[in-house]
Amino acid sequence: MGLVLYSIFLLSKVAWPLFPFVWEMLPDRSRGLLGQVPALQATVTAVALFVLLHTAWLARHWMLLPAGLGWRILGAWATAILLVALIIAALWLVLGLPGLETTPTVSPKALDAIATRAFAIVAGLGGVAFLVIAYQRQSGEQTRLFTERFTTAVAQLGEDQPAVRLGGVHALAHLADDAPTPGLRQMCVDVLCAYLRNPGPDDLPQGSTEDQKQDHHDRVVEHAAMREVRLTIVRTISHRLRTPTPWRECDYDFTGVTFEHPLDLKGAMCRGRMGFARTTFTGGVDFQYAAFTRRAAFQYTIFTDDVVFLGATFTGDAVFQSATFRGNAIFESATFTRRAAFKRATFSGEATFKRATFSRSAYFPGGATFEEATFTGRADFSGVTFPGEATFEGAIFSRSADFASDGMVRSAARGPCPQGLLAVAQVSNSRVLLPRWWTHPGRVRFKNPPLA
Repeated sequence: MGLVLYSIFLLSKVAWPLFPFVWEMLPDRSRGLLGQVPALQATVTAVALFVLLHTAWLARHWMLLPAGLGWRILGAWATAILLVALIIAALWLVLGLPGLETTPTVSPKALDAIATRAFAIVAGLGGVAFLVIAYQRQSGEQTRLFTERFTTAVAQLGEDQPAVRLGGVHALAHLADDAPTPGLRQMCVDVLCAYLRNPGPDDLPQGSTEDQKQDHHDRVVEHAAMREVRLTIVRTISHRLRTPTPWRECDYDFTGVTFEHPLDLKGAMCRGRMGFARTTFTGGVDFQYAAFTRRAAFQYTIFTDDVVFLGATFTGDAVFQSATFRGNAIFESATFTRRAAFKRATFSGEATFKRATFSRSAYFPGGATFEEATFTGRADFSGVTFPGEATFEGAIFSRSADFASDGMVRSAARGPCPQGLLAVAQVSNSRVLLPRWWTHPGRVRFKNPPLA
């Protein structure tokens, strides 16, 4: 809505010299009539018309209006009648508001002219209806062809040969590129994500028979043979998210997926929901300068190697609750616009949040939640901006934690002191460096006082 208003304002500002030119072209009678219209009334009418059109568009967008063929024809008729009325009104003003001739009787010639115009109106409305029906048929034909191609591609994913499955992956990818609607594109993405969520073989139980061992071996071999198929799906999705494609508007559900290779999403953008809950990353993960517009869920996720969120932007909620970072976790210069939840997260390597920003607003209350988080390696929070809702209650620092950058005020953390952080610093066995204005000298006594 704001973007539309700003575009209208910018267009009006650029095109303003045209208005006086058009005004001078109008006859004196038309300018006199328009000059009698109060400016306030004209403005209110224009705003009301804009709000009405915008409300109709929103209602149609959210499927609140009927979408049948008859309603589409009625909507097209209303639009055509409105356009014709606007054209006639504009011509009437340009011609100087000519009056209408009245006659006491109607001649046969006039009746013939009226009938001719009536037939023209009916033919025009019929043409509009025909165009709507043709468009409906074309959309139905596109949907039918899409369904046939979709069914063929999904069938290829179920074949035994890896090469055939690879063909199905590429077919689905191209089908998503050519999808006529966002819903059909989302359907292709859901199938690819579901294939990745397909679990591997379970562990062989004790006391298994020879048949069970052979069956388990066959499943292990099949799962390993399809590794290239899974890798191709990951590469396809990551490439589409790193480049400006309609795939950025889709939702992605990777719940429970095990990524067997490093994941490269550097510079990726996702305007839909991104779900990595209970996911395991066996290789490195690169989310450098990635942008997540909606919710990004990483709860109970295991990062076995380094993970990089350098400069990443989280416009929606960022949930890392109970996540495990076994390698280094780099969140340097990351921006969290809404809630950032790291409750009960475990950082075994170095955790770097240097110059990260945890912001909030009156409409989207958020903050940084590190409640009961465990930092086994060094933690760097220098230059971080904390909002009022930040909390470190119950957090554990096994090694040093730097919020003050060795006492350098220009690099120290900013904002109010997070809840529970003073208490954590008092009982911690490691050195916790805090900015001087957080320590309240003379009132709080630290077991390891911060550097002066």
